[in-house]
Amino acid sequence: MNNYENLKDPWGHQYQYLNFDIVPSSQWRKDITLNPLNTDYDLWSNGKDGQYNENLSNSKSHDDIIRAHDGSYVGLAKNY
Repeated sequence: MNNYENLKDPWGHQYQYLNFDIVPSSQWRKDITLNPLNTDYDLWSNGKDGQYNENLSNSKSHDDIIRAHDGSYVGLAKNY
């Protein structure tokens, strides 16, 4: 169990966590230029619509709350 399992976003959804030590890089979330958002792990909310896509340019990801640049950015994906 990790520390993020009980965290809820503003819409009551669980935050999503990917441990890069066990998840292949093909599943890491990417910015609009297809670069990984983080180098250590991913942590995000699926947003109000409860949906996401690995690529932030996809409209399903625009309302997601993301952690990027290894924690130096936390906020809405559409503002990243």
